[in-house]
Amino acid sequence: MKRQSARPSIPTPAWVRRTVAQRYNLSPVTRAVLLCLWDHVERNGTSNWSQPQIAAEVGCTDRGVRDALLILIGLDLITVVDKPVGYPVVYSLTVTPPPRK
Repeated sequence: MKRQSARPSIPTPAWVRRTVAQRYNLSPVTRAVLLCLWDHVERNGTSNWSQPQIAAEVGCTDRGVRDALLILIGLDLITVVDKPVGYPVVYSLTVTPPPRK
């Protein structure tokens, strides 16, 4: 029996680096935040890492993460799914992978 991938419809970070980052001309911090969300995506395509967690992994300030998230939301690369009080915001990754050749 063939084992299914944990992230069947989520593009790989390499695809994000090559295509999305170049197409949208993302800054290094914004690209790093997007890759961090992708590295911690759930099977349903969402990520709920807090801004301080993302900042610690990316190596920038919370403010830098907030600015990057606003840019990514503005470009429709991510959307806010839920904002539970006292818990991290849940983001949905909205970029789809390129068609397979």
